Amino acid sequence: MTSDSNNSGRQPLPKRFTIGVPVATLASAYATPPLLYWWLGTDRWDQFWATAATPYGAATAGFAAIGAAAIALYNGTKQRETESRHASNQLKVAEGQLRHAQTTAEFDHGTRTLRELRDRFTTASQHLANTSTTIQQAGAYSLGSLVNDWLADDNQQEAQVCIDVLCTYLRTHHQEAAMHAGKPHGDDYNYNAPPPDQPIRSTITRLINSHLRADNQGPGPWSHLNYNFSESHLHYTSFRGAHFSATAVFDEAHFTDYASFSGAQFSGRTSFRGAYFKDRTDFSGANFTGYASFSGAQFVDRTSFHGADFKDQTDFNDAHFSGNTDFCSVNFIGDTDLRIANFKGRTDFALANFAGHTDFRKANFDGDTYFNHGRVMLHDLTTRFVGKTDFSNVVFKGRTDFAGARFSGKTKFCSAFFDGSMIFSQAHFEGTTLFDGTEFAGTQTVFLLTHFTGETKFSEARFVTTTIFCSAKFTEGSTSFERPLEWGHVITDWDNSNSRIPEAVTPKEWPPEVVDVH
Repeated sequence: MTSDSNNSGRQPLPKRFTIGVPVATLASAYATPPLLYWWLGTDRWDQFWATAATPYGAATAGFAAIGAAAIALYNGTKQRETESRHASNQLKVAEGQLRHAQTTAEFDHGTRTLRELRDRFTTASQHLANTSTTIQQAGAYSLGSLVNDWLADDNQQEAQVCIDVLCTYLRTHHQEAAMHAGKPHGDDYNYNAPPPDQPIRSTITRLINSHLRADNQGPGPWSHLNYNFSESHLHYTSFRGAHFSATAVFDEAHFTDYASFSGAQFSGRTSFRGAYFKDRTDFSGANFTGYASFSGAQFVDRTSFHGADFKDQTDFNDAHFSGNTDFCSVNFIGDTDLRIANFKGRTDFALANFAGHTDFRKANFDGDTYFNHGRVMLHDLTTRFVGKTDFSNVVFKGRTDFAGARFSGKTKFCSAFFDGSMIFSQAHFEGTTLFDGTEFAGTQTVFLLTHFTGETKFSEARFVTTTIFCSAKFTEGSTSFERPLEWGHVITDWDNSNSRIPEAVTPKEWPPEVVDVH
């Protein structure tokens, strides 16, 4: 350990010790010569003082000088300590004053910034409400700039207000613009034509969409804000690749011309309730992490949800699809509600995956419907219904293809009506399957090579036209054809011999006895 470290650990000497040692030394210096003279037995004190006077005088003068120097040193040290304490106190006061000045300056700057941003907001809102297209567009861009500035100031609430103003314009201003243009207003407003203020609306939607996605395809700086486009008139709209991380509401919005949400990401609650899509609509590759509702929505032209993912509850209750509809490879993870949905064009669910409870009750399929088709089966791929599936009271009027589809949970086609050709070839029904009260009235219904491994019932079904069960497999659970209400041209492997009736199939007397319900 170094001498510096040793010295740094020592305690300072007491004041009485630092004063007492010099005094004792001085006393010893004066007393020692006489005592020595006395001890040697000399009594000639006159000679001693004659001899010692000069040294004593010099010593006294020296000690006086040393004392004066010590006093000066002590006083200087005390003065420096006092000055140091004073300087330290002044420094603390100065630091406090500086901190106060900085705080005051920051507060004043923050107040000025807040006032400036709110003044800009007022001006931008007034510009957006102007009747000049150029001024309105400038107002929209100014509000967009304010959103960025508020977010940079970590003030999401004020940023949300700016977004709300932009969305409010899209929700309400089209009717006001029509009135200023001398066109019909209110209930007579023509949603099928482009809105009279389309340039401003395009500016707003492009501005929002450009801030809902990053260059790396991730969320944009505005993605975490809420958006309410209810009752908006959106003409040729693209939110392609947009990220809506919070609430996104498009209830009763009118989309005229092309509308694209291809690849969009919806992480919060998403609602298109009652929305109207007049022309081609594209949700292909969209991802819905939260609850998604299209209840009552109308899709007039071709619609694609190809490859979309619905990870939570999905609601298409009472939705209307008038054109061709593509749900191929869609992944429904949560419960899916398609009750009373209406499909008029070609509808394709090939390779779709229904993992939760799937409800098609009272849905109507007017065109050809594919839940699988031959070219898919060649690659051992199929549509899967994992949870409970209900097609009760559904009407199928065109060709309907469930070839190769797999039903793992309880499946119900109770009181369904098949008016076109129906293909269940190579389908697998692994749970309880109910066709009670179903009417097979189309050109033909085919269960070729179909597998029934759970309990299956065709009780009180109506087989009006040709129905084929050739090479179908009935294993494990029981299959009942008892009490049919109508028995037309039904073809099985055991038509010519009751002994060939599979053990799981009832009744054992073939064909089953038709029941008269009248």
